[in-house]
Amino acid sequence: VSQSRYTIQSSSLQALQSASHFLSHSKEILFLIGYGMLESQEVERCVQLFIQRFALPQTIEKICMLLLAHNRIFLLGSVLHDICCIHKEKNNEIDVTVSTAHEVSSEQIEFLKKFFTYYSKATVTMSVVHDASLIAGIRMQSDMWLWEDSVAKKLRVLQQNVLL
Repeated sequence: VSQSRYTIQSSSLQALQSASHFLSHSKEILFLIGYGMLESQEVERCVQLFIQRFALPQTIEKICMLLLAHNRIFLLGSVLHDICCIHKEKNNEIDVTVSTAHEVSSEQIEFLKKFFTYYSKATVTMSVVHDASLIAGIRMQSDMWLWEDSVAKKLRVLQQNVLL
């Protein structure tokens, strides 16, 4: 966090995202820290090591200690994620994951980025992943948006219509 109390430097934002992602896949660590299995000195050391490992701003240590004091450390991953989301919303930025059943060219990615930028009116950062479950087509998703045109979606719609 920079001198202004409301802005986050790019490197800190990336660190917060990495830490949040790690915690979303390693929830047992917070369980061990938060439920009295370690002495308070060991807990503080774990928090310090976590802060150092992800190069997090020191203010995050205060958040960790506050969550620990109120037996809410299990919320840390969500808190870090929310901090990132608030920052991105304030700065009109969106992370978009493009899932495709096939390889896409850089020109196609640029077209998709322009498409999403036009409709979201935000600065878009894209990542592309291969998802064979789409069968054919594409899905573009952010925290707030979802756009999909795929065979898998058409099959879901057909299945819902049959069930009705």
